Amino acid sequence: MNVIKKGIQDTYSELTLLDIDLYLMKRYLNENHVIVLKYLRSQAHGVSINKISIDLNYNMKTVLNIINDLRESRLIKQDGRSVAANIKWNDGEAIYYTVEYMREAIDRL
Repeated sequence: MNVIKKGIQDTYSELTLLDIDLYLMKRYLNENHVIVLKYLRSQAHGVSINKISIDLNYNMKTVLNIINDLRESRLIKQDGRSVAANIKWNDGEAIYYTVEYMREAIDRL
């Protein structure tokens, strides 16, 4: 991803890194990804996969697919306490939040 960002920045020097992140997110994310990201941003703290599923009325398989995509994109992160408790990334009790350095781009989606 960093190579792609560097290539875009070299080609379009007027774009900021925030602009590039936003551009890439708009090309990669679908509506459900955006809904989950915005939901996570609206929460005061991290949220469990179970709560995401219940609050957004998504089935667990859909939520797990979205969480996996967002993790791989480095837009969200599993809470360190749930990692320390050996809760697997795809366990319903795993807690997620948005990655701090991407929050401004997420807010602009």
